[in-house]
Amino acid sequence: NIVSSVMFSPASLFFIPTVAVIGAFTGFWAKRGLFRKWYAVLVGGLLQGVLAAVVSAPISAYLFSGITLGGTDFLVLYFRAIGKSILESTFLQGLASDPVDKMLTYVVAFLIIKKFPYRLIIRFPRYENILPTSK
Repeated sequence: NIVSSVMFSPASLFFIPTVAVIGAFTGFWAKRGLFRKWYAVLVGGLLQGVLAAVVSAPISAYLFSGITLGGTDFLVLYFRAIGKSILESTFLQGLASDPVDKMLTYVVAFLIIKKFPYRLIIRFPRYENILPTSK
């Protein structure tokens, strides 16, 4: 997020807590071997998206009035137009976009890792957490 804030959007710097939660949750999910099955990957992505929405909504609402120049600002504006508060609007925007985004990200990562050769995967620490239970 530091690099992103310099190269693309200064607002990214303020979302470091969201990135920290995403990293912690992904580590939690992986440590339990939940990247072995496609359905656990979908559930993980969904939960990750909800967590991201919960953490990022107050940052977006209180520091940026809900407008971060991201692609989903129109959702914040829509929710504001129908009478929602700024915090509700940013949270609802997060719930509308983050779970889908995180599920897709988890699935793409899952599919890429499944294509890695076994001899490469075993070089990673805790590689058994991503390999299927039966080979």
